[in-house]
Amino acid sequence: MIQNTRETDQGVYQCMAKNAAGEAKTQEVTLRYFGSPARPTFVIQPQNTEVLVGESVTLECSATGHPLPRISLPQFTVTPQDRAVIEGQTVDFQCEAKGYPQPVIAWTKGGSQLSVDRRHLVLSSGTLRISAVALHDQGQYECQAVNIIGSQRVVAQLTVQPRVTPVFSSVPSDQTAEVGSNVQLPCSSQGEPEPTITWNKDGVQVTESGKFHISPEGFLTIHDVGTADAGRYECVARNTIGQASVSMVLSVSGSRPRSPNDLLALFRYPRDPYTVEQARAGEIFERTLQLIQEHVQGGLMVDLNGTSYHYNDLVSPQYLSLIANLSGCTAHRRRLFSMAHTVALDLAAINIQRGRDHGIPPYHDFRVYCNLSAAHTFEDLKNEIQDPEVRTKLRRLYGSPLNIDLFPALMVEDLVPGSRLGPTLMCLLSTQFQRLRDGDRLWYENPGVFSPAQLTQIKQTSLARILCDNSDNITRVQRDVFRVAEYPHGYSSCDDIPRVDLRVWQDCCEDCRTRGQFSAFSYHFRGRRSLDVSYREGEPPTEAGTTLSVGKPGQRPRNATAASSEHPQALGPSDFRDLVLEMQQTITDLRTQIKKLESRLSTAECTDVDGEPHADGARWKRDVCTICECRDGQITCFVEACHGSRP
Repeated sequence: MIQNTRETDQGVYQCMAKNAAGEAKTQEVTLRYFGSPARPTFVIQPQNTEVLVGESVTLECSATGHPLPRISLPQFTVTPQDRAVIEGQTVDFQCEAKGYPQPVIAWTKGGSQLSVDRRHLVLSSGTLRISAVALHDQGQYECQAVNIIGSQRVVAQLTVQPRVTPVFSSVPSDQTAEVGSNVQLPCSSQGEPEPTITWNKDGVQVTESGKFHISPEGFLTIHDVGTADAGRYECVARNTIGQASVSMVLSVSGSRPRSPNDLLALFRYPRDPYTVEQARAGEIFERTLQLIQEHVQGGLMVDLNGTSYHYNDLVSPQYLSLIANLSGCTAHRRRLFSMAHTVALDLAAINIQRGRDHGIPPYHDFRVYCNLSAAHTFEDLKNEIQDPEVRTKLRRLYGSPLNIDLFPALMVEDLVPGSRLGPTLMCLLSTQFQRLRDGDRLWYENPGVFSPAQLTQIKQTSLARILCDNSDNITRVQRDVFRVAEYPHGYSSCDDIPRVDLRVWQDCCEDCRTRGQFSAFSYHFRGRRSLDVSYREGEPPTEAGTTLSVGKPGQRPRNATAASSEHPQALGPSDFRDLVLEMQQTITDLRTQIKKLESRLSTAECTDVDGEPHADGARWKRDVCTICECRDGQITCFVEACHGSRP
């Protein structure tokens, strides 16, 4: 250890170890003496200097100290670049510099100091960040790196583009296309940010598929146009600022047949004179072909210039089959689906033949109608029919995807998750039921049929509630009676199942609490028959007749069956006399009630059902939800709020 080092201590040192066996030395090390540290001081400082453009200039700077100080002007390591942004975005100008001492980064705009606010922020790295760029932020920004030696400066330009809602540069117009052709609907737009374009057909968005293609410019191309493609198409341009739309109508003309099914439908259901002529020719050709087939199969002969020939020699069955196959005749096509020893009369075969007899378009046309992709090859069906073996069978049976019948294709489509239907059948059924609902003027959801409160009551009813209300001795039931449940799990009390509150159908009445219920007089005729008015216990029904038992006046007659009697008993004179007396008593009671009503109407006072009198114009509350009023001897009651209770 060297203590209190001096200048004379500097030199080369080496450690040596020595004993009787020898010696060893380390490598040499150098000790330098620098004296006491001294802070840097400038000997020569740079001076302000003016030079002409193009001349060279030297700025002198010298400093001393111990150890000898290092001096360097700021140098940029990262320089900001010109930027162009859209109004409202955030922009960063990166700027970094090195030097000794470490320079400080400062920013200015157009030679002026930046405004101090939340939108302008200088990060610790020297980056300038401007948030929510406005139009007045556009301009030239200067980044300065400054230390005690000097400063360096670099500039960058900020361009702010105003936000612009989409504006169409090309718009589609109404067009008419031929069946089977391809049509392109132009549509392009401009805006900031650049808008994206989507297309809708009759309110439903068009998706990219083999049928529809949307180009990067926004043009919509429709391949193999069919009658289902006719309708209103809407081009929608959107960006973060807003959206714009324009629409057009595509009409489809012509109905040229594209398959034997189309040709057959055209022959059987002609719509114009030209088609009628074609249909007549088709019928003649088909009938002629059937006659020739019968002659060939029957072995008939034809005489040509004295020489007899078999029909089979002139037209072989193979050629007849080829002609029938090319023409799409019904006789040949039915034979394709016939069985070896009997006619195929299963439901599937009948449905297929019904579709052909009625000229139902093939499966491909319904795919297009339901906005599925057009199937030009059997591989185009793999999204809806994933089983390759099924597609192979269809190829072997039909040859072309344009020939596939509707019914078998609907049966082999993969099921839509959560349903028991394929996509095409789901489209057809939902469309059919929607049209049935929309065309029904008595549909219960139509405006004006029921009030909102009544609709709420109707929609909360269920078959479970109906079973609880109309079945005998049922107190617990599944909430969804179509789902099997293991008792008692999955069963609910009938009291917990919502019921229809009939009070929302109430009109004004004297006693609204009895509205929606059968009166005692009605119950006399419509009440449920109990056991005591049927066969008595232990006495099974016999061939004896049924008698009408009449009791005292005021009692209801009841049906009773004689326990045992060899001959049916008829009503005697006394029985009819008792019945007449009972009817006379009922008429007397009605007259008494009518007199009471007439007396009440003759006075200005009113008497309620409890016998309490009320003056004319008086109002009183019968219960928590009913207010009654006496007016001209008549009581009128109004229901205020009965939503909290059940009838």
